Amino acid sequence: MKLSNIFKRYSFLMRLLATSCGLLCIPLFLFQVYLIQSAVLELKTQTEQYYTVITENCASHFEDQLSIFREIALSASVDRKLQEIVSPTVSPYRYVEAVEILDGFCANLPIIDTLGIYYRNTGDYVTNNFRYNVVDYCMKVTNDDTALSAEMMEYLNADYSERYNFFSLGNSANCIFVSLPLRLKSITDYDALLVFEISIESLMRYFLFSTAHELLLTIRDENGLSCLNNFKRYYSIFIVSSATECGLAIIDLNGRPLFISEHFSTGLINSDEIASYISSDAKSFNLGDDSGYTIYKCITPNFIYLFSIKKLEMIENINIFYNSMNRSLLVCLFCIIVLILVTAYINYMPLNNLRKRLYQEIPNNSRIENVKEIDIIENAFDSMKKHISEQEFMLIEYVLNDMLYGRNMNNEVICKFASSSHSMLSKFLNCKNYCVVTVGIPQPNKELLTNIEKLMWKQSGIILYVTSQPGHKHSIFLCGCSSLCRIDAIEKQIISIIKEITQNECTAHAGKIVDSIYDIHESYISSRYNLAEECETSQASLKLSLPRDKCLRFFQFINEGNAEGALLALETLHDYILENEHIKRYLCCELTIEFIRCLNKTITPLSNDNIDLLMSLGNTESLFKLLHEFTRRACMEIADADKNMQLMLQNEIVKYVDQTYTNPGISLQNVADHFGISIYVLSRMFKEYTGVGFREYITQKRLELSCEILLKTNAKIAAISQDCGFESSTYFASLFKSKYGKTPSEYRALKSNS
Repeated sequence: MKLSNIFKRYSFLMRLLATSCGLLCIPLFLFQVYLIQSAVLELKTQTEQYYTVITENCASHFEDQLSIFREIALSASVDRKLQEIVSPTVSPYRYVEAVEILDGFCANLPIIDTLGIYYRNTGDYVTNNFRYNVVDYCMKVTNDDTALSAEMMEYLNADYSERYNFFSLGNSANCIFVSLPLRLKSITDYDALLVFEISIESLMRYFLFSTAHELLLTIRDENGLSCLNNFKRYYSIFIVSSATECGLAIIDLNGRPLFISEHFSTGLINSDEIASYISSDAKSFNLGDDSGYTIYKCITPNFIYLFSIKKLEMIENINIFYNSMNRSLLVCLFCIIVLILVTAYINYMPLNNLRKRLYQEIPNNSRIENVKEIDIIENAFDSMKKHISEQEFMLIEYVLNDMLYGRNMNNEVICKFASSSHSMLSKFLNCKNYCVVTVGIPQPNKELLTNIEKLMWKQSGIILYVTSQPGHKHSIFLCGCSSLCRIDAIEKQIISIIKEITQNECTAHAGKIVDSIYDIHESYISSRYNLAEECETSQASLKLSLPRDKCLRFFQFINEGNAEGALLALETLHDYILENEHIKRYLCCELTIEFIRCLNKTITPLSNDNIDLLMSLGNTESLFKLLHEFTRRACMEIADADKNMQLMLQNEIVKYVDQTYTNPGISLQNVADHFGISIYVLSRMFKEYTGVGFREYITQKRLELSCEILLKTNAKIAAISQDCGFESSTYFASLFKSKYGKTPSEYRALKSNS
């Protein structure tokens, strides 16, 4: 039958397919517009609620601090040692005691930089660090600004009748003073003033840290469980809104500014727009200038709090896109009506004729042929489904490996497979708790792994996912369970199951239990440092004054040979030690000892000379400079050793494939089981070494062997295909022709003649 006749005969089906596609595309487009609208409205609502909570928390924290100030003032007013300094003839030793008392009050106040008492009758100003003359102190805090110093003297000597009194040096000085009058010797008059000095940076950092901590702890659903989607949304918004993009202003009920950060100005606070916004019921206010900031408010019985945050460009872009989509809705509706009419007009007669044909009597021979065709199609679908399933599991293994080792997380793939039809995979990704267990055995083969998974699921309801690191003598078991389990119970369960199956003893070290699949890297780090071979370093790190997570992350990066990650973690420890000035030497000593222990467990231990050099350094910067150099050198050597080990393994894999590629049963899974690695690791390593995929490499080797046999023997094509590892001679002939442009017989004849 000619091609033109085929087109004429089935032209109605082509027209039906084209119009149907058009009808399907437009409803999908409308559905996308609806989804965008819902997302925009939800994002706006969540953002407004989020920053309203931040503002309310800032207000609550500030007033809590004022209550603590009042309690400290009450304690100071009845302290005998502070009362004795009121006398002009007091011993200088009393001032030392006063400094110690004030330093004790200041120890539990994270936002206070300096706490001082101004004695009006003696003119002394005693802080938690030094004793000053009040004039000298005013010149010091105002950076020798005479006019500003005079204002501060007026503030300190004023007659106060309120509980709290505020004084700000302006945005450029980044400082605010809160004073409370005291009666130390006099019963009727205030003879002293307790002054709390707060820097704007400390106040903002305290507010944002406390607020973020409370929000992340209180995002729960009705069952008391963590809401992952809400956590991701809040967390992402908070990261965008860093401390440099936030502003805070505190105003008393008379409209007088008490505290203003750099994003506000006195003119803005006193403007009519802000006054009308404060008196209205609106939750937010957008500034009309090009600054791109939104203001949120919180009004308490004592003060008015204003919180500014930079607008999210993402929301603005979505709004613009949504408005443009709305303008095209009418056009889409009109197109739908036209397409429906055109479809009905063009396809009515062909569809009617097709209906009549289907109801006609079909001969028995045609039915038998149809059944055979249906069987062929079903077999093809089963084969394709199996292939797709294998590819999907390789993809999810790739994603989980990235998450396990702290690399980028593919949230889209995780969400897709969490709702897939694979029952065990879907159950694993929807578990409520996860725990990584490092087991002291190489990668188990497929049969052993299947038995372990079945017994774990049957005995304790735990779903296992197993992976490994090439060249290491341990496997990584990622456990998922629907209820909270104890770490020691998981370890004992895995050890007993492996002993029951293999009759061999093994060790298992579980990390901490996390409630999200996105946090398994933290569990993996703690499990690695619970290994018997690293137990000493791990246990010592648990007792350090240094932060546990930061230390473990630093040593983990060294063991992995990740120089970039290790140096970043070292910089984090450096910043932490600088923040703790009073125990800096102690922290440096602990870090140096743990660093030496960590390197002595690797293939690059420090020499005695280098250890002596490290322990002899007394300067923090010199110590960290040397730690930086030793860390970089150790990571490079470890990475080179891992690379060499991987090259050796890749070479062995290729040799094994070259020896067994004629076996028709060779597969990616069989080779992975032979070398004790996962199919994902094998596929990646094989392609890195050879430049082609596993299946493509085997096909190429088989075709090369078939060419050699064709030229040297007179064997039949079917026998050659079987000897080369092909299961079907037809499939072999098809591949051969696509590769060389000729059938095997033609190739043999051509080469023989030449």
